[in-house]
Formats: sequence, structure tokens, C-alpha cells
Amino acid sequence: MKQENFIMKDFVKYYRVSTILDKYNDFSFVDEKVLKEKQQVGTAVHDFIESICCGSIAFSEGRETGYVNSFIKWYEIVKPQYMLMEERFFDDELRITGKIDAIVKIEDSLYLLDYKTCASKSKTWRMQAHFYKYLVEKTNLKISDTMLFLRLDANGGQPFLHTYSFSQNTLNGCKQAARDFLASV
Repeated sequence: MKQENFIMKDFVKYYRVSTILDKYNDFSFVDEKVLKEKQQVGTAVHDFIESICCGSIAFSEGRETGYVNSFIKWYEIVKPQYMLMEERFFDDELRITGKIDAIVKIEDSLYLLDYKTCASKSKTWRMQAHFYKYLVEKTNLKISDTMLFLRLDANGGQPFLHTYSFSQNTLNGCKQAARDFLASV
């Protein structure tokens, strides 16, 4: 079951960043059942991570176990301080919305952190990072120009950290993609 591509707020449609980025990803060759199962695993991973970061003891025995163990390896080494988790942001100008995984404090800086449960890096992550940074900073919360995407290992191994540096050109491209999308709906 596909989620709505927008969220209503104050009687206005705000389109999801993921919906805007959909045109850059082709999942048409993947069985709908497989996509749904992958989405369920991703949701379970996010739920376990939130529990761990909030100090709850979380035990996982499902398909998400390896990803959760992978996250724990990173968490125990880096020891980030969680400032925000699973927070939705809105932008009235572009009528977009995005739900970030976390804003973490590492040493003296605030970073956008996104968890990934896919086997390989996606070409849309750079745009997603820029959209999310834009949304967060519209609230006057200043975060690092380095955005972190943590690709978790399905077998519980060390995760891979992808970093994206802010680029005004990339942000301009993201804004144009949002405007183009809005013009098409």
C-alpha cells in the first residue's frame, strides 16, 4: 500500500520530499510485495533505533535485527547526543514536507542524520540531504553543512557513513525540482 504523496496542514497540501524524488528512482521492476516488506523492515529499524536512543532496552528478533545491530556498533563508538528524532518539517514557500530521522550533536556540531537500510547508495540521497537541511534551517535551527547518511548492514556488520557537503547549486536544483513537481500536480 503506497502512502499518500502529500500531507494536509492548515488545509494546504504539502508534498513529501520522497514524492518529489520518486521520479529519480525506478522501482517499477520490483514486486509490490517486496517493496512493502522492505518498507516494514525500515519502519521497524527506525522504531528500534528510537527506543535505543531514548534509553529503552530493545530486543529485535525479526528481519530488522542485523540493521539494528549495525546501528548499535556505530552508536557505541560515536556516542551521539540526540536533539530531535523523527520530526516532520514543513515549508510554506515550496509546499514541501519531510520527516527527518534525527538531528544529533557530535562533539560541538549539530548534524542531520538519516538511516538507510538498502544495500547500496542511492543517487537521490544528496538531494534528500539538501531538502532536509533546507527544511530544518527554515525553522532557524542551524545545522552543519555536512549531512550524514548511515547505511546500515543487513547482517549486523559495521555501517557505512555517507557524508554530503552542502552546495548552493544542489539546493537550487532541489528547489527547482520542487517547483517543477508543484507545476505538474
